[in-house]
Amino acid sequence: MLLFLLLAFLLIHRCNGQFGDAVSVTNQAVQMMNEYRQTVANGTAFDMSGTLPSTLSMFQLKGDDSLTLMALTTIFTCNVTNPSVQPGYSYNGYTISYLPPGIGSSTIFDIALAQWEEEPLLYGVGENVVYSNTKLKEWANMVYYKSTKVGCYYNFCNLTGPPTHAIACLFNMVPQENQPVYNPTQGVDGCNLDENCSGKLSGSTCVKTNGNGMYAGLCDPEGNSFSTSTTTTTVATTAGSSSTPSTTPVKSTPSTKATSGSTPSTKATSGSTPSTKATSGSTPSTKATSGSTPSTKATSGSTPSTKATSGSTPSTKATSGTATTPGTTMASTATATPGPTTTPGTPLTMTEAVRDKIINMHNYRRSRLAQGLVPNGTSGKNLPQGTDIAQMQYNQTLEDAAQKYANTCPKGISPVSSREGMGEIYQSLPSNTLTLMDAIEMALKASWHPIMVIGFDPNLEFTDSTLHLSTAPLMFTQMAWGATYEVGCGATRCSDNTTVICRYNPSGNIPGQTIYTAGSTCSACPGDCTTAYLYKGLCIMSSS
Repeated sequence: MLLFLLLAFLLIHRCNGQFGDAVSVTNQAVQMMNEYRQTVANGTAFDMSGTLPSTLSMFQLKGDDSLTLMALTTIFTCNVTNPSVQPGYSYNGYTISYLPPGIGSSTIFDIALAQWEEEPLLYGVGENVVYSNTKLKEWANMVYYKSTKVGCYYNFCNLTGPPTHAIACLFNMVPQENQPVYNPTQGVDGCNLDENCSGKLSGSTCVKTNGNGMYAGLCDPEGNSFSTSTTTTTVATTAGSSSTPSTTPVKSTPSTKATSGSTPSTKATSGSTPSTKATSGSTPSTKATSGSTPSTKATSGSTPSTKATSGSTPSTKATSGTATTPGTTMASTATATPGPTTTPGTPLTMTEAVRDKIINMHNYRRSRLAQGLVPNGTSGKNLPQGTDIAQMQYNQTLEDAAQKYANTCPKGISPVSSREGMGEIYQSLPSNTLTLMDAIEMALKASWHPIMVIGFDPNLEFTDSTLHLSTAPLMFTQMAWGATYEVGCGATRCSDNTTVICRYNPSGNIPGQTIYTAGSTCSACPGDCTTAYLYKGLCIMSSS
């Protein structure tokens, strides 16, 4: 009966063209996932502690019509949270709401893939690459070396609830709990002998790293497949995750961070940095009103390390993040009017891991911006590529200044006169029990997210009017300011909230200037350009 239904779906959707679209999404998935699997194989994929270990036996994924059709039926109604998936297959789902239908499956898939790739950066994998944390579910499904087939489907649903984009991908194998996601071998560039592959899968061959083949360093399964384990285990997920239930749960540390398909719920109030320089100019486009509460069930943001960038400035090894607390809607209210301070709070002690997270969260988002991959509100278009967006570095002096101001538990941004030459973003998070890592993740995500709903002038002009427009995404513009290359942050627990402050050098949000220069990525860098897979397109700046 199931086969009959699948065939019926196939006939219907081949007739109206939707299955052809699904095949196109699957082809995109094959290319992008294999490119990522290449970086895993050669040891340049990012992890919380730097890079993931390399491997001799990572297999290529091949597109599969039957899996594509299963993906189609899985999210035909955009239900990625509780899908019906047959045993023996692993599933990744992703949704995002309030973006127009015209934005296209390619951009949505790119955002979804970025979120899955960021999981090792957020939660760490370890040298043995053992799958023991459900927060790594989507990443493990995508990278599991025994998976050789994938099928994906994109759907846009607007019949009930908010307009929603959905992506589903199914893989032909399931990662096993407490077993390696792949077999690590330090110091290799992937396979280089057929025996590296055929020893794991009979008849498979190696795409040689010294050859010109696509996906060099990956094993080509040549239509073969691993035998399915008789005790296939689907891993349990964290709340809000889009996966099938597990018969043998993988232990995971309780977390307040939402996974793909979760729905947010607490507001974070925010402020941004105005500049004393003012010139008249055009008012940026504002496609949403102040205080709107966009519900994004997941957003982009994987944050790679700078460690793998050629010629980069001193690198950071640690994590990134875009996770929020469950049910958290990040609707920021930008204001240029400093607020009064309150009773001093309890500072949260900064750590190297959090400093690295701050850098990685900024640089990943700026990298996507430089490549023209950031949606410009609900226009259906992305912001333009950037020629001169700088790679960020951490600055202890900026951190000290940010922490000093955060300690006063302010109600808004600081006066410009008190921080000459420094930019600033401000977030007040509605909880005084957050860890520093969670507070930083939430604050930076809240600062960046409004661009996906509110939008900005496509000419990128920052004007005096921008500073005084209540709906302007001023914290985004400071985080995205092309010439800014240093940041430092601080956080304090206050009586009823956690205050996060970040300071920037040089300051952004200067009337009469553009956020960055639109044009071919990296074309106006004063020096080298970053090239790492998930972290490219930024201008490498000399240390100050």
